[in-house]
Amino acid sequence: AAVRGRSLRAVKRRARHESGEESVIVDFTRAASKNLREILANICRPVGISDGRKLGHLNNFPKLLCHYGPDVDWGLTSEEIIKCVRVSLLSERKEIRAAGLRVFRYFLKDAATMELLLRLKVDYLIARCLDIAQSNDGERVQALRLIRKMVYVSPSLFPRSLVNTLVSVGNEGSQERDRLLRASLCVLCELAIHNPSVVSRCGGISTILNHVLDCHLSRINEALMATVLHLINQPQTRCYVRAVELQQMLAPFTDFHYRHSADTPDSHISDARETTLLASKMAIAPISRPWPGVVVLCKPDGSGVESLLGVLCIPNNEVRQRIMDILFDIFRLTIPCWTEDFTVALKSSDPSTFQDSWQLSNGFVVEEAKSVLPSRLSSRTNLIENYLGLVLSAFLNAGLLESLVEVIRSSDNHNSVRATILLGELLHMANRLLPHECGQHSHCLPSLVNLAASFDVSAQERQRASTAVMCLNR
Repeated sequence: AAVRGRSLRAVKRRARHESGEESVIVDFTRAASKNLREILANICRPVGISDGRKLGHLNNFPKLLCHYGPDVDWGLTSEEIIKCVRVSLLSERKEIRAAGLRVFRYFLKDAATMELLLRLKVDYLIARCLDIAQSNDGERVQALRLIRKMVYVSPSLFPRSLVNTLVSVGNEGSQERDRLLRASLCVLCELAIHNPSVVSRCGGISTILNHVLDCHLSRINEALMATVLHLINQPQTRCYVRAVELQQMLAPFTDFHYRHSADTPDSHISDARETTLLASKMAIAPISRPWPGVVVLCKPDGSGVESLLGVLCIPNNEVRQRIMDILFDIFRLTIPCWTEDFTVALKSSDPSTFQDSWQLSNGFVVEEAKSVLPSRLSSRTNLIENYLGLVLSAFLNAGLLESLVEVIRSSDNHNSVRATILLGELLHMANRLLPHECGQHSHCLPSLVNLAASFDVSAQERQRASTAVMCLNR
């Protein structure tokens, strides 16, 4: 810890030296008002003081706030202090502007102070600092940290000027390779949770959804989707997310010519499509978790689940594999290994086989018992099974089983084996969870048997159908 502390102090000294800051000693034995007046007087002096010394005085202001505490009598009103510090945001030196932003972040403590900042138009200067030049990393980081502090202090007062700036960074950051893109999206998501109205009016919800398909990192993708799902899960905020915007998560699968960005060069289309398919795959399953997401996806207008399952009937083995992985995830089933051997694939998807979560460093015996042993709460309603039953019924009505039969018939052996296992799991789940009135789900079996006995199809397709019928008996 001591070595780490010394290295941190060395980094700070080197940063002060590179910025040209002059060391200014603060006498903490003096009254707080005298120290503050000296700092503000030097900040506001137009001539007769070097930029390095002015920077030193600005960096001493946070030290005063931390030393004397928030309740000390400064001898000046908050409005007078803000007006004096505001001058630093108009400096030509980026280091001075960054120090002024840091002062405002320390000084901002409640909604009343934030109202003063907005009344004195400081938000426009903050937006200018964030948008003035991409190379000013230190200044832009300080601006973003101040913006996040404003979200934390009073999200209801957050100005549209700063939301527009965050949205512009989110919309153009990918093309410009902005290093603050992800941080800006994080602040935008946080603001969308606390004040969705202002984010929606500035187009921030669309920006978040667009970046869901632009991000293949699972944790970031999950955070973006969690923001949207939180909004659609609350009746008072559901109006800010349109169903069309949610359904665009399916577009990479349902549109084989889909291009997420029009600026993608032709030489990178294949890589961009691979990334977009992965991002879409990570986003579709979470949409089906909340009830509003189920309602949006399962509308009987051919735009949601029906369009996704219709793609299974198109002979594209790569897309079929990814869609089946999504279905395994939605119905909480173990994905079998990628093989042509049905026995090996079935064994790999068996819940009783060893799993990584059973290791000593993870869940060990508890996780193994949760996976293998049946629940003892037989008298209590299982809400997860109720949810799975409803989702399964909606997918069956959309033609899920018929699509899987088509995959078995016309895919390669790997996809045929995986589709057979998925078909068996869903038939078992349907018999266990759905009432007898919904018994039409077994109608896919006669069509599979007819394929196995028909001479109107190729010998290879007939053999796959026959193998699937025999494997389903296992």
